Formats: sequence, C-alpha cells, structure tokens
Amino acid sequence: MNDGQTSSSLAQLQALLAGQLDLARRGEHERVAAVAAEASRLLSRLAAEGLGEQDRAALKRAGELYRQVCLALAAERSELGQRLEKMRRGRTSLRAYSQANDL
Repeated sequence: MNDGQTSSSLAQLQALLAGQLDLARRGEHERVAAVAAEASRLLSRLAAEGLGEQDRAALKRAGELYRQVCLALAAERSELGQRLEKMRRGRTSLRAYSQANDL
C-alpha cells in the first residue's frame, strides 16, 4: 500500500471509529457491531500491508477512538446491568406482595 492509500485507509478507519462511537453513545448496538466488522476488516488490511513511521499519529488517534468506543459500550453495559437488577428486585417485591395477598 502506498503512503496515499495508507493515509486514506487510516482516515477511513478513524471515520469508522468516530461513527461507531456516536452509534454506541446513542445505544444503536446492532449498527455498532456492523461498523466494528467493517473497521476490523480495514484494520486487518492495514496490518497486512504494514504502516510506516509517519502513520503513528493517525494510528494513535484511531486507538484513542477505539478506547472511547470500548468505554461507551462498557458504560452502557453497566447501565443495562443496573436496570436489570432493579427489574429483578421489583419482580421479587411483586411476588412477595402477591404471596402476602394470597394468605
């Protein structure tokens, strides 16, 4: 891959990761997965072709975007876990009230 193609591919990777971050923050998980697959294919191609020293800054930015995507997904997962726990507690309380009314 020549320098122009590499720069273009790195810019495309950054754009994919920025889009993935936006989707993750909006809770559009199916689309996050689709973009992740596309970004993974592009990253594999970049890795196979090799990157030059001049590409380090762009790759570092892509890494930072990826870290932000992971953090956004982890936060969403945590929030969903908390919601599920509240639902479980509510269901348990509902059963207890129901059983008390049956007595």
